Amino acid sequence: MSGRNNRTAPVSKSQTAQSAPAEGLRIYRYRRQTGVSVPDGVLTVGVTVETQKNGDLSIQSPRGARLAVVNNQIFPDLPGSSDITVKVAPAVGFTLFVGLRFQSDCSLNIWKDGTIEVDRVGLTAKGEDGQAYVSRRVDVDGREAIVMVEATAQQSSRRTDADVSRRYKWISRARSGFVLDAPGSKNIMIAPGKGVQQVEYAGMKFTEQITASIKRDGTLLVTKEGIVGRDEHGRLWQSISFVLDDEAVIGFFPSTQTDSLSPQAGGQGTKPTLLPPIRDELFGTHPVRIRNPNDFAVTAGIRKGQSGKDVEVPANGVRTAYVPNGSYNIYFVYSDRPDALFQGDSFNLSGHGVEIQIVKVVGGNYGIRQVK
Repeated sequence: MSGRNNRTAPVSKSQTAQSAPAEGLRIYRYRRQTGVSVPDGVLTVGVTVETQKNGDLSIQSPRGARLAVVNNQIFPDLPGSSDITVKVAPAVGFTLFVGLRFQSDCSLNIWKDGTIEVDRVGLTAKGEDGQAYVSRRVDVDGREAIVMVEATAQQSSRRTDADVSRRYKWISRARSGFVLDAPGSKNIMIAPGKGVQQVEYAGMKFTEQITASIKRDGTLLVTKEGIVGRDEHGRLWQSISFVLDDEAVIGFFPSTQTDSLSPQAGGQGTKPTLLPPIRDELFGTHPVRIRNPNDFAVTAGIRKGQSGKDVEVPANGVRTAYVPNGSYNIYFVYSDRPDALFQGDSFNLSGHGVEIQIVKVVGGNYGIRQVK
């Protein structure tokens, strides 16, 4: 399909949650009732969806995208559809898609069984019945993925009810004029400028781009977990998902990690690691299967520029990550050599996947060398 087409489609109202006993979570699975017979292989790829002020779902189909159309009806949410970008207009505050109200931008895949895979941990959404959902990294039938699961006070949060009172709250000092950090502020994007190591918002300093909102009570919320900030008193805070007023959100709690925000520490606001830092998480449909026949665990880091995905591969285990087409570098940290960084041969993906076998000694099917 050439050019850019803007379409609107009715919103479906069907969702279910099923149990995943191994993780103790209830995975969200979307059920699309089409009312028509859909031929095999008909699906949507690469479109952008956004809820408009009038409630319609706008669909943007850039060059190279595929949009499922059956009997002159548009179906952007068929099982097997992938690489769908969900945009949230600030004036609307959410986009309703696959039965979920997303409050921040994301990318997602719809598995054949209705499982919704997204591009980051800690993404929150709400079903049309009011049920809260949050994205978690889980093992689904041997496939490691970030999927939407039902949020409860126990499952969606590492914080107990008593701990919630320790969340970070900001009281804006501004009394008039245009105020970015006033209570009720929503979807404010803050990013360090060129040559600037830190940016300040709502009384906290950050070393990475954030999208933030402030509740009426001053609770500072962001759109992903693992962000580290420093308050005016020098204390470190880390973003963690929790349940507030029956809603799954991501806020800041006192951090116990080492200080990685100072320039001397060389930190990027994340936990120290030998793996090259990631700015954006990779998200796609092509498998990178990593097989570890050794008696030690391995952390693998797949990198494409400043984007990447980390995969924990257990001893004598196999894990699979899904990424888009492109040229990749891959790095490894062995659990029995935590102070050493290894790099494998670079590889390219173009419509296919790859399998990598980690062999610590010479003689494997994949060249690995120590680089640090």
